[in-house]
Amino acid sequence: MVVFEEGSYVFYPDDDECYVPAKVTSKFSPGGKGGAIILERSNRQIRVPPNVSKHVLPMDKQSLRRWPDMVVLKQLDNAALLHNIRLRYFEDEIYTSIGSILISVNPYKLVDKLFNPDIVDQYMESGTTINDMDPHIYGIAEHAYASMISEDLDQSCVITGESGAGKTEATKLFMAYIAERSRRQRRGRSLSREQQEEVQSKAYDIPLREQILEANPLMEAFGNAKTVRNNNSSRFGKLIDVQFVHSLGCVAGGEITNYLLEKSRVVSHLEGERSYHVFYQLCAAANSRYPDLKDRLGLMDASEYYYLNQSQTPSTIIPDVDDAAVWEETVRAMGLLDISDEQIADVAQILAAILHLGNVQFEPVSTKSDFAQVKNPESLAQAAKLFGVEDSELERGLLTRDISNKREVVIQKHNVREANDSRDALAKHAYSRLFNWLTSCINNALRSRLNTVNSNDIRTISVLDIFGFETFVHNSFEQLCINYCNEKLQGFFNDHIFKLEQEEYRREEIDVTQIGFSDNQGVISAIDHRTDGIFAICDDEVNLLRGTDDGFLTKVLAAARKSAQKIAEIEAAEQQQQQQQQQLLEEGQADAFDTIASDDEGEAPVPRRKTSSHIATLRKMSRAAGAMIRGTGTTTGITGSNKLILKTPNVKEMRTNAAARNSFIVVHFAGEVMYNVAGFLEKNRDTLRADIVQVVNASSLGLVRELFDDADIRAGSGSAKRKNPYRKTLGRKFQEQLDTLMLRLNVTEPHFVRTIKPNSKKTALVFEARLVLDQLRYAGLLEVCRIRQMGYPIRKENAEFFHLFRCIRPEAADIDELVDLLAADGTLYGSEWQQGKTKIFMRAVQFDKLSNLREDALCDVVTKMQTKVRGYIARNRYLRIRDAFSELEQGIQQRDRSILEACIPFASSLPNAGRNISLIERAKRVLAEIKQEEELLATIDLAVDARDVDALPGLIDSAEAMGIADRPEVERACELLHRHEEETTTISALQAAISSRDMDALAAALAMASKLGLSDTNEARTARAMLERLEEQATLVEQLDNAIARKDVKEMETLVQALVDLGAQDHPSVVAAQRLTKKIVQESKARKEALVRLEKDVRKAIQARDLNQLNDLRIRIAELGAQGEIFDEALRLRDELEERYTLLHRIAVEMGLLGSRSRNLDGLSESDLDPLADAIDAARDKGYDEDTEPEVKAAVDYLTRMQRQLQVQQQLRDALAEDSFPALLAALLAAQSLGMETADARKVAEEVRRLDRVRMALDRIDTRRAREHRASILRYATAEERDELDRERLQYMDTEDFETLLHEAEANNGERYQLKNYWRIRADEDYTENVPPTERNKEADMKLWSSRTTIPKSLTELDEDQEVIALRINQALLQYCGDSGASNTSGLAQYVVVRGLEDPRLGDEVLIQIIKHLRGNVFQRSEHNAWLLLCAATKYFGPSEQLAPFFLNFLLENRARPSLVGNFARLCLAQSGPSIALGPALFKPSTDELAHYKRRPPVLMSINIVDGTIVTLPCSPDQRVESIHKLVRAKTGILDAVSRPAYAIFIKDTSQTSNDDLRDRLVKFFKYYNTAKLAHIETYVSYWRGREDELFQRLRDKYGEEPSKLLNDHDSSSVVSGATGLSHGLRLPITAARAATKLMRVNNVAPKAGPPPQAAWPLPYWVYPSAVYQNLAKQEREPQFSFKRRFIPEKGRADLQLFQQVKLDVQSGLLTITSEQDVAELAAIAVALESDSSLDMDDVDELVDADLAKYIPSTWLDSKGVDYFARMIAHEVNLGSAGPQALRQRYVDIASTAPAYGMALFYATRGDTDSNAQYVIGVDHRGVHILDSQRTSIVRSFPLKAIKKFGATSSVFWMKVKKSALKQDARNSRRFGGIKPKDIKGETSGAANSGFSFMRNDGFDVVLNTLQSWEIYDIIFDLRKVQTTKEQAARRPTATPSSARAKSLRV
Repeated sequence: MVVFEEGSYVFYPDDDECYVPAKVTSKFSPGGKGGAIILERSNRQIRVPPNVSKHVLPMDKQSLRRWPDMVVLKQLDNAALLHNIRLRYFEDEIYTSIGSILISVNPYKLVDKLFNPDIVDQYMESGTTINDMDPHIYGIAEHAYASMISEDLDQSCVITGESGAGKTEATKLFMAYIAERSRRQRRGRSLSREQQEEVQSKAYDIPLREQILEANPLMEAFGNAKTVRNNNSSRFGKLIDVQFVHSLGCVAGGEITNYLLEKSRVVSHLEGERSYHVFYQLCAAANSRYPDLKDRLGLMDASEYYYLNQSQTPSTIIPDVDDAAVWEETVRAMGLLDISDEQIADVAQILAAILHLGNVQFEPVSTKSDFAQVKNPESLAQAAKLFGVEDSELERGLLTRDISNKREVVIQKHNVREANDSRDALAKHAYSRLFNWLTSCINNALRSRLNTVNSNDIRTISVLDIFGFETFVHNSFEQLCINYCNEKLQGFFNDHIFKLEQEEYRREEIDVTQIGFSDNQGVISAIDHRTDGIFAICDDEVNLLRGTDDGFLTKVLAAARKSAQKIAEIEAAEQQQQQQQQQLLEEGQADAFDTIASDDEGEAPVPRRKTSSHIATLRKMSRAAGAMIRGTGTTTGITGSNKLILKTPNVKEMRTNAAARNSFIVVHFAGEVMYNVAGFLEKNRDTLRADIVQVVNASSLGLVRELFDDADIRAGSGSAKRKNPYRKTLGRKFQEQLDTLMLRLNVTEPHFVRTIKPNSKKTALVFEARLVLDQLRYAGLLEVCRIRQMGYPIRKENAEFFHLFRCIRPEAADIDELVDLLAADGTLYGSEWQQGKTKIFMRAVQFDKLSNLREDALCDVVTKMQTKVRGYIARNRYLRIRDAFSELEQGIQQRDRSILEACIPFASSLPNAGRNISLIERAKRVLAEIKQEEELLATIDLAVDARDVDALPGLIDSAEAMGIADRPEVERACELLHRHEEETTTISALQAAISSRDMDALAAALAMASKLGLSDTNEARTARAMLERLEEQATLVEQLDNAIARKDVKEMETLVQALVDLGAQDHPSVVAAQRLTKKIVQESKARKEALVRLEKDVRKAIQARDLNQLNDLRIRIAELGAQGEIFDEALRLRDELEERYTLLHRIAVEMGLLGSRSRNLDGLSESDLDPLADAIDAARDKGYDEDTEPEVKAAVDYLTRMQRQLQVQQQLRDALAEDSFPALLAALLAAQSLGMETADARKVAEEVRRLDRVRMALDRIDTRRAREHRASILRYATAEERDELDRERLQYMDTEDFETLLHEAEANNGERYQLKNYWRIRADEDYTENVPPTERNKEADMKLWSSRTTIPKSLTELDEDQEVIALRINQALLQYCGDSGASNTSGLAQYVVVRGLEDPRLGDEVLIQIIKHLRGNVFQRSEHNAWLLLCAATKYFGPSEQLAPFFLNFLLENRARPSLVGNFARLCLAQSGPSIALGPALFKPSTDELAHYKRRPPVLMSINIVDGTIVTLPCSPDQRVESIHKLVRAKTGILDAVSRPAYAIFIKDTSQTSNDDLRDRLVKFFKYYNTAKLAHIETYVSYWRGREDELFQRLRDKYGEEPSKLLNDHDSSSVVSGATGLSHGLRLPITAARAATKLMRVNNVAPKAGPPPQAAWPLPYWVYPSAVYQNLAKQEREPQFSFKRRFIPEKGRADLQLFQQVKLDVQSGLLTITSEQDVAELAAIAVALESDSSLDMDDVDELVDADLAKYIPSTWLDSKGVDYFARMIAHEVNLGSAGPQALRQRYVDIASTAPAYGMALFYATRGDTDSNAQYVIGVDHRGVHILDSQRTSIVRSFPLKAIKKFGATSSVFWMKVKKSALKQDARNSRRFGGIKPKDIKGETSGAANSGFSFMRNDGFDVVLNTLQSWEIYDIIFDLRKVQTTKEQAARRPTATPSSARAKSLRV
């Protein structure tokens, strides 16, 4: 008899916890008189009554601890397992193992410590110690991957569990791990050169990993839904096959197989559930972010669709899920999976078509006819349009059925029920086919490269994520299929764990006690038996002409009753057998028993008699009758063999539950499930009528035709039931799918993950013990523990055992001798091992002992081997060093950059990095010289391309000095220079000929110009024009002389006129001719007009001092022969400007050459400065000094800087001689401030880094301790601590020290604080040491530029521990930014930030890595996420003192960028001040906080206060307007009521546009085409600034289009654009309504158009400002925030804030003042208050000079002018002697006469068919008002009292609106009848309103807050009055007719 002694431990039964541990304080026995215990958890002592004591279970003290592997538990029962899992669950240890089986408990939260890069690395680096690590899904994935690689076997992971247990998340984590594992395997293993080239050429891994990971969220969007058990329940099963190239270990492809999508969910769902996610995502995106998509698809809010709104409780929104944002992710995933933009648009169109189809309603044609007709044709027309079919054809397909035969045509009309069924059938089939099409698209993308891989080298890891066991109130055909699938998987589990285990023991003749377990093969047979199973019966009934659900049920229940009778016979026979057994026991005949079997509860084994032939015969007959009982297997030890599987609901249940009368019950392994047969046959038939198929096959939308172009659909359509009675039903197809699945799993090595749901509330830290215990029991995990513990889990083939352990006893010749020797010396002992026929079986203890002995035996051998190997390695190392030195000599001699770059990094492995070896130093110098030469040649190329001949002489001299004058680039430059000399000579000849007006000289010079191709120069054109004019003039003069000689007067007059027009009126022949003719000829009218135009242009050019224009005008002057002072002045000015240009250009050239010389390895000399000094002096001599010419001033400053470089060069030499860290660091900083790259500067940098590494090595232990200490004290902040921290940080935002630091970083915005100059950045050769030689140059070029691959080393010098963490940080960064697949992004962000918090060095590394990722990042989404991470980092820690100026310089460069990026940079700047001043935070961010960053970005809010000041506040993603409101009040000191605040934050949007900077465009261009050019970015910028178009035309000609035009950046969350696509961001002006709809995402009736916003609108307290900013920023809008009163009381004292707000409203025109007298008086008061007392109000001029115009509304100012109002004030306005307060009060009193005074305004459009009337909605303390568009009068008003009748609180009010109760009740609508404004009386503060407070959102707040949400305007304005009958209302909410909708007031 069991007695619980005092001090022992027991499991005490508990109603809630099932079993709780307790310590016995008073001994008792089960069923005895009772005793006393102390509960372990609560330490409460209780008495154990006798009736309870019999249920108390013994407990081993071992169970008080948490055990990761429950196999080691000595006590194995339900209580021990349950308690262990519970203990681990509350410690966030959600993973527990039973041998190789993993139990995963859903935590319903993010568990930080389990999912971060450190954990990933631990499992990837575990190797053979994987079994010693804590259980984890990563461990399962690592084991699967390692087994695939090492054993060359396909692997599978079967993830099962109930709905909501976490299967989908487990699948994501498994997939993410193996994707990362394959990446590291490829990068880490030693591949041959051929393998490297193969991987690089085929690019197996990078995109495929992303595609496989992105397939998961896409399948979730279309296949997952919210259920009562799970917010993200998989409504289909999927098998994900990931194929690997075994020899390389990298991903080669993949395939997804889907199982049994729940099609019925498309058209119906249960209470509290949703349809598929994608529908809600599409509606949310269209209504909040993409109005053009909404307009094109006619989309409304999800609650407006019948298929989505069938739940009575609000279920269209899932908490903390932004459906609109997830839609963007879904579209991005489709793009990554090679689905085109057009196809994405088609998918959206089909989804919208299904929704509109669901809104089609039917009604009887008349009361006398049951035939159906469409009730709402507009919904049908919209659905038909989107399906691409004619609405009449769709209507015909839904309302009729073609049952024609060969003899006659018969059309049968449908009733309403049949029409609804047709509609739903089309919707279900369309969605199901779309889902299958998406799956095929995914598979095509994943299989795209498999044809390039050898099929024999392909291995697969399969992950099965399939629906869990389901039981609902109403279970139908889908649940039967799902539960059948789970039965099959449980059978597979049993086969693998139990049956195969025991079968192997029997085969090997191992003596192991048989363990009983519950086999479920009978249930499987009962469902899928080919003739008698449930599926077979259903198929038979489907194939009957008149088969019905009732007929099916009758047959199933008949079979159940027959089976029950057979079971009764068996039980009677077995009872008789047991009696015989008992009798035999008493007689001592023990040999009559064949085995030992235990019951399900794990109690003592009981003997069992061999089964008699009579019982076996009965069982055989039972199976033949219908397989409705539990079949017995051949395996002994199976329990429950007579279990009833199919049952009939009991009589009582059928009486109380009508559905039970139409149901049958199946006893599954997880419990009983009652199935209602309603619709079973139709769902199993799964057909679509031929009529409908014919309609959709005629669609104009190609994708629709593709979806329905399927012979299988047509075969089952229409009357095909007769023609093809044996068409596969859904049940049969599903059976075949599962059979294929089982075959697939059976050829793999399986790994099992059993997921557990801890509670049904979907809440963290809630453990429902009974629910968990049921899942453990159903999963058979107790039996697993038993068989693993009692059996031999470790087994080795004889050959393998001999191979492994012969080293312990080398003298053994074979396996038998080895075993005998090991047993003889005690190595093999007791029952811990057994030898079978072909294997050795061991328990873990025995195997561990053997393994330890093996390690010891091998140790001696390994030591000897190491001696040899180390010698071999040392010799090889010496040979490699010798070869490297030889190659270095060769590289130096040949000046071969590739050789040097390949060999120099090897020097870092030498002592002191080879710095003491002259050869290496010489090689480094030669390499630097080569790079300098290449840079010089690149500069020469640029100069040649730009024909910069002024720079070429200096560049050629530099090339000659370097000894590279024979290079082709230099020769080209010399040729260009020689040609330029010839051109210069020719131009000079042209200019001289023009000056001399010598025809011969002109002709000769033009001939030279033509030869050199200079005919189009200004000089040549001028000379040509002059020569032509002189030749014409000479000809005319000769003719004139002849005419004079002949005295031909008429001819003389003609020739004189022609010569005068040529400007030769002073020629002697002309004068003589005029004297002879006695007639003075004047210039012609045309010439005069030409001269007038020329003179006008000349004056403009002179005024503008435009050299180019003056050059052009010189040609016209020569052509016209123009003379005069103005023309002489123009020519003189041209020569002057030409001289100035020449001098300044010379300065620019000398500056460039001096800059080039300053970068020489040897640096500058004194003589190098002389050319620039001479150029400056030459300019000064001509009067161009630094006071008048900015270019000269810049040159002087540059010369000073170069003089400073000479001093720094000496400082560098002195520091090298001194060799102290402070001196070296000071010299280095001085050199970097000038951007010096001399050899001495590089030596100093190397010395500084070396000494810094020495210091790090010395401080390594202290650094590690400090990091560990910081990690131990970091914790999560409470809400109060966060608020206090926010207030404290605000105080340090604008400190003087930080402003000084900012000024320092901004003042030296050039080379000094560029990140590349930060001295802790690794040198290129160090950074690329571990990179393959062929990739080193590219990797070095990209060191500080964005890249989507991991870095080879940390960017800064770190110790070994920090280096490991830095690489993990980089991987986490890439995953967070979306450049590498990941699931737990908030956990990754937390990892990065916390690592930076723990260690200042790592903090700098984090900041630098993020900056690297931002620089030149062409992927918008990746850049956006990197900025988010930088914002999160700077909130918690800042840069070190050394890094600070470099970091701030980067932020300053980006703060002016448009939209969110600029705001991110400004936010980081604002946060850096407090972070630098206060140091790293003592709190770490939670994953929940960081998860908000992806939903809503943090922003820096600049809030305008009415007094003109600006408050700048960082706004976190989780901060609402209410929190910002408090901070603004605290910052400004504005007092406001807490319970009912009068102030609010208002928003208004402003446009902002920008163009990419030249540097940014070049970076993007060269990152895409040629990374080597990134080093020359600054050179390009300096040469091509101002000529960007020409530069990019050249680049396009050479390379191709700019990357921004080529990249289809699916990472940027973009969607299809265009008229038929999904636009990415609006380009239209935002109306107030659309903006609010977009910001709040709560309205479904937003307008298509409206007036632009004329005023700011108040933000509700619950809104996130960051979401507001984000959504406006996506439209390239910049929001403007202000803080002012949201309403103004009717009466009250005009304080300063009220006056300032009213004044702003008057000046901006929001308050319309209709009287000019009032306008004048208001302006007078405002100017008087703003000016000093000396202002004379009677002096018009003084008033105008006092800026009176800004106080007058623009409408009045435009119509009357400022002088008009100045005179009115001077003569008619008398302010008297009133003080400031009286004036302010007077101002407010006058303004209060404006109709809109005191109102919060919302702009609206009332859309009619003929016109769009503009209105303004005003809300104040009296009620709601409609004003005209000019706000001059109130059109209609609604008092608050009427509005309050709808509910005291806004929640009640909105609920009624949501349910459309107000929309459909005409009587309620009439309560809002309009009244006159004068009848509205303001609310008082009396008793009537005492019950209303701000916290309850009553009265005014109900209206204002509701309007702010844009949900109620169409109700309160009584614009829709739709009469509905009770029947219609019960059916579904009536859709609003389009005509009524067109008349609605659109806010």
